[in-house]
Amino acid sequence: RALTFAPNSESLWKAAIELERPEDAKILLGRAVECLPNCIDMWIALANLESYESAKKVLNSAREKNPTELRIWICAAKLEEANNKIDRLDLLIKTAIEVLKNHQVNLSRTDWLEEAKRAEKSEAPHTCAAIVRTTIGQGLEDDEKKKTWLQDAENVLVQGHPHTARSILRHAVSLFPSKKSLWIDFALLEKNHGSRESLDALLVQAVANCPKAEVLWLMAAKEKWLAEDVDAARSILREAFIQNPLSERICLAAVKLEQKNNQPLRARAILGKARENAGTQKVWIKSIKLERQLGNVETERQIIQNALKIFPKNDKMWLLSAQLEAAVSSDEASRRIFRQALELCPHSANLWIHGSRLEEKVSATTARSFL
Repeated sequence: RALTFAPNSESLWKAAIELERPEDAKILLGRAVECLPNCIDMWIALANLESYESAKKVLNSAREKNPTELRIWICAAKLEEANNKIDRLDLLIKTAIEVLKNHQVNLSRTDWLEEAKRAEKSEAPHTCAAIVRTTIGQGLEDDEKKKTWLQDAENVLVQGHPHTARSILRHAVSLFPSKKSLWIDFALLEKNHGSRESLDALLVQAVANCPKAEVLWLMAAKEKWLAEDVDAARSILREAFIQNPLSERICLAAVKLEQKNNQPLRARAILGKARENAGTQKVWIKSIKLERQLGNVETERQIIQNALKIFPKNDKMWLLSAQLEAAVSSDEASRRIFRQALELCPHSANLWIHGSRLEEKVSATTARSFL
């Protein structure tokens, strides 16, 4: 009865509708939008009670009556998503932009980003992603995009919108697939806010696009190791080494994996191959220490001798050599090593200190004189 006296009262219509069952509410909402064609809440409520096809008709009518209203377009996108019409979303959002622009509604990149966050909050992740894909580059020059998008992703993540951040980074890597920093940030996002499966899949894409990025290979291998899939981690590091045959970090990671899983012979083979491929000082030192752990005195001595031919001024190698001779030969042999080492590395405090400890076995006076 009240509505007959005040048919244009939005609050009366809402109060009346709230008292009805869904089917009766649908009838009332149909009458409500006739009386209040500019009440967007009524149109959306009516669409939510209709079947897919009927809801589309309702929203089309709503757009005709309210051509400048963005919420109707977003509701239409969510309707398509709810009915698994994901492939239609990008076109729908692009159409929304054009139609709104034709009616002098020009939304900024920031405005659209807010809409993406709202879509994520309302559990419409595909709508969120479609908004990001079609609008995140608005007004940006190509040389601004990477830096801006990284900042956008960081900002929305801090605000509690991981899927919006994910959508930004996914779009970014699709346009700049060779940019390592984008993949790293994306991987960290998935590690903290995604699933193990989503992270693994992402890292597969990352190393395919950035095969020279050691850090991405190492992240991929570590994730498999943490999942206790040692064979998968080993396989990743093997492929990484093929792509980066001179990588010290990948070599040492592979060695660590084998040692932690009680496979010293595998570790030795990896180090042997690394030494052949212009091994670094760390690779040679790791090789020496491994042979020491295995108790292979002669092999250790040979590796030390070969290493010092290449790196004659590496004080750590000389110290390892002196330690070996002190353990398996004599203090005098170790003392000779220290003398030889200090001729080549006179500024190594480490060698002087350890050499003095050897002299201290003779006497404190000898050690004091040595220092």
